[in-house]
Amino acid sequence: IDVTYAGSATVSIFTNGGNITVKGGTVNHYGEARYLDKVAGTYNEFGTIVADLAEVDTLTEEEIAAESWTTVSTAEELTSALVNGGNIVLTANISVSDEISSTNANVFNVKVDTVINLNGFNISAVRHMVDTANVNNVLINVTNGADLVLTGYGVISMTQTGNTMGWSALSAALRVDSAASNGSITIKDAVVVEHTGGAQMAYGVDIYGNNTLVVEGGAIYSSYIAARYFVPNGNGGITVNDGIVSGDRVDVWFHTGNGDTPDDHITIAEKYTYTCSDPDTDSGFVGSVKYYID
Repeated sequence: IDVTYAGSATVSIFTNGGNITVKGGTVNHYGEARYLDKVAGTYNEFGTIVADLAEVDTLTEEEIAAESWTTVSTAEELTSALVNGGNIVLTANISVSDEISSTNANVFNVKVDTVINLNGFNISAVRHMVDTANVNNVLINVTNGADLVLTGYGVISMTQTGNTMGWSALSAALRVDSAASNGSITIKDAVVVEHTGGAQMAYGVDIYGNNTLVVEGGAIYSSYIAARYFVPNGNGGITVNDGIVSGDRVDVWFHTGNGDTPDDHITIAEKYTYTCSDPDTDSGFVGSVKYYID
């Protein structure tokens, strides 16, 4: 649809699984302006920016061969490739639809250093939580002190259905688990990570203990909280240098229980303006601070 306006206008566009390319102007998500410095690009059905396609290129066959990328096009291939890690590149969309259980909590596990180039494709999951499960569940879970780097452009999307679990368990698109593992997630280029909801505690990225999240580009979105840092330890934390971090409830949550201060663990680049809540002492997590990035 090509629409040209001399002035301002409000247009509602709904798409089921497709993308919308905007060549100028701004895009508001459910009436709330989020994309202040990225006024053009491709947005998916949730209003999340996918990429300015002129800035991020897909890998050619020659580049894939020369740089020894492992190509994957199915969930099974991605699971197998993650065992050895290294450079992994998508050559097709990967989607998963499954039931969550105590033996099937995470879809993909990263236990060694890994770079995933989405290469213009998406990794998505629609996961059903049965009433009796109530387990933490993650689309891509990082453990064992591994470093995961996400590059290129594309969307990593998590949706939960069924039991919302209340406050008994979390759901996340990405998570670094194990408090003392010194693992990390780095998001670059035009990678979008999103949790579209279905769980009471739905996180785009969840970071725990002595682990880190670095946002160098792209976007993190959640229907609840975009990025959480839980129970600070050592040098762990969240650093936002570029890109968009946007949650319908909170953008970045410093969720502490051990008396550490946010300044020791949360770094937001000077180019952003943000507000934060007073330390939350009502829930027993003394010093909890919620950041709202403008």
